[in-house]
Amino acid sequence: MKEELWVSEAVETLKNNIENYIVNEKNIVKEGGQEELESINSKKSGTLHKDRCSFVWEHLYKKCYTSQFWGETNWDEYKVKKSYEILQKKLDCRFSGDVLFSFKSEKDGAKGKGKKYEYYLNKLSNDNELRKKEKPYYPEILSFCNFMNYSLHNMGLMPVDGNLQAIKEGYGDRLDTYIFAINEYYIIEDKEKADLIKKVRTPGGKYPEEVNNETDKVKKEKMKDDIKRKRKEQAQREVLNTFKRFESIAKESGIEDVIDENGDTIKAGTILYCREMYLIDNNDFLARLIENGSHAIENSSDVVNYMKLAIEYWIMKAEILKSK
Repeated sequence: MKEELWVSEAVETLKNNIENYIVNEKNIVKEGGQEELESINSKKSGTLHKDRCSFVWEHLYKKCYTSQFWGETNWDEYKVKKSYEILQKKLDCRFSGDVLFSFKSEKDGAKGKGKKYEYYLNKLSNDNELRKKEKPYYPEILSFCNFMNYSLHNMGLMPVDGNLQAIKEGYGDRLDTYIFAINEYYIIEDKEKADLIKKVRTPGGKYPEEVNNETDKVKKEKMKDDIKRKRKEQAQREVLNTFKRFESIAKESGIEDVIDENGDTIKAGTILYCREMYLIDNNDFLARLIENGSHAIENSSDVVNYMKLAIEYWIMKAEILKSK
């Protein structure tokens, strides 16, 4: 990567022009978000969700998500239940922000399996097969990826219904693996058996009073289990309905399945989803994401390939942001 992408003019331009696109307090205040920060800081449990704060909403989602798909969407009605969300009327589905390629570190507040930076650094540091002259450069590239984690380049939209964010996290919070799972969902005939549906997590929430007030411990646990099951089934229905709508709109829009150079199929629903959620309009790049997402990150070579895909995506996104 050092000899090719990392030293390319495109990456150099990206590095030199990124500061104003990083979602941090400095840029939020500069763009008029002082009141928002003060409101968050005044709450004991207040947290700035960088992928759905006013800065990213105003400078990414409202500016760049302008296709016919979003035609009737009122982007100014994005505050729902004290969180940044938007209702896409045609799908009757809510959307919010998402960090796409996760390179979050412990210093960013990541815990456990969420410490992607440390996980990838360990793969790079402990692999003796890396050529000695290249080995020092990959941690440098990884540090850059960590810096880009909370940039407008690394954010997109995500359906809220069915708790899809938790599903993506279940795939290691990897954009490529999540897209691979979506494409597999569209390929498999029995949708309810797709891994994407199996990955649906039981949503949280308070139990009804009849459960909390039940004194029979055995009966109470059975009631809780039944409620958990119903919550999960409801979330699964929401995910199924969401992707069914994407597929229907893809067909209505005349989008067709694509066969990539390896003979694998990219389904029309996948193409529409990635175009509207991530602004990916290049099927060759999409095919590479799907292929890379089909296997785990187990060694330094896998980390390098994943970083390369992320950087290529950010270069593409930089052109979109620059044009708005």
